[in-house]
Amino acid sequence: MTPSMTIQKKEDVDLFQLKIQRQQERYAATAARLKNKATINVAFLVIHSSIWKYHRVYKLMEADPRFHPTVVVCPYLKDGKAHMSEEMDKTLRFMQHSGYNVLKTYDEENDSWIDIKSELQPDIVFFSVPYDYTRDEYRLANFRYALTCYVPYFFTTNGKKGSNYDGPFHNLVWRSFYETEIHKKYAEEYARNRGENVVVSGYPRLDDFLFADQQMVSDPWNSSSDELKRIIWAPHHTIDGQGQGLNYSTFKTYHELFKEIATAYSDKIQIAFKPHPLLKQKLYKDEDWGKKRTDQYYRFWDNLQNGLLAEADYTDLFLTSDVLIHDCSSFMAEYLATGKPSLYLLHDLGVRERLHQFGKMALHRHYQAQRGDEILKFIEHQALQQKDPMQEVRTRFVNSRLMPPNEKTAAENIVNYVKNEISH
Repeated sequence: MTPSMTIQKKEDVDLFQLKIQRQQERYAATAARLKNKATINVAFLVIHSSIWKYHRVYKLMEADPRFHPTVVVCPYLKDGKAHMSEEMDKTLRFMQHSGYNVLKTYDEENDSWIDIKSELQPDIVFFSVPYDYTRDEYRLANFRYALTCYVPYFFTTNGKKGSNYDGPFHNLVWRSFYETEIHKKYAEEYARNRGENVVVSGYPRLDDFLFADQQMVSDPWNSSSDELKRIIWAPHHTIDGQGQGLNYSTFKTYHELFKEIATAYSDKIQIAFKPHPLLKQKLYKDEDWGKKRTDQYYRFWDNLQNGLLAEADYTDLFLTSDVLIHDCSSFMAEYLATGKPSLYLLHDLGVRERLHQFGKMALHRHYQAQRGDEILKFIEHQALQQKDPMQEVRTRFVNSRLMPPNEKTAAENIVNYVKNEISH
């Protein structure tokens, strides 16, 4: 590296550190101003309903007379206008069905976009993703004078430490509410702000499983028969060629096997096909798949008598299932919180090294498979015969690693923290 490059790099670092400092000063001024404000307007910005993590946070704020929360449906711009409109409408319907006060940012009648800064005048903004997936006016830089908050859209277990903790978003948001002390340690190590804006709250998505109210659970399965065991198959989106350096997905290896299993065991099991929301678009682009083959495959599960295509919220799906078979990262922690057995499908033996410390710990609490016969063995033993020698190991892990701090739910920790920061 030449001296001029070194100087330039140091100048860039110094400028970014100054940007972080000035933004935190703005946040401090905003927090001081809000201490005298009677009603706090809160905007929850969401792109995909499938990665919505704020249900309990929203409900706690809705029940508090000081807060006025609104869910704001924003566009996803990475896959064209048709997909954007379809995704916005699907997310809007889900949010309306869930009973939220909801605003869609696109006005079809006037072919225009709503300025939520003037429409809602948000004092606090919760983001669902840290990426530039949406329009500039719905991104972090447009809300420099609001208190901006972030809960990761997935329970972080992968080893991409820099992109998980040290993006511009992670350094410039007012507060990031992280899963565990291990995740905070990574922020302190890898983020340029040394994790100074990180609060360990627990993960609010886990509240739905750790503190589930069974009376509020709906049954999404096709059959209510106790004779049919309920298996979720959840393939990740990181297929070969589009794996983003992770390559977790085993979908292309086992897609036919799961169809065969569903047919062969039709009198014993139901299978819910729960693909990652990004998998379909990646299969559309895959040279072996494309749109026609992908749509046919998804329709197979949607039409299968003992099958189910699950593309929206998965809370009730998890709570009413018997087992999970998957190769995802976030589900490694989320399904463990249900207390039920799960099988992790290893793309290769190097998967363990593509996980960080917490991910390795969670993987160790899973049954594991790298071949089709091992999948069948799990279905026979853990799903049908309900043999579960790992139950105690999982229970200890949940109690020691997944329970939120302060003897509160994660959502309570988040709302209590925010209230404390803007109270007299």
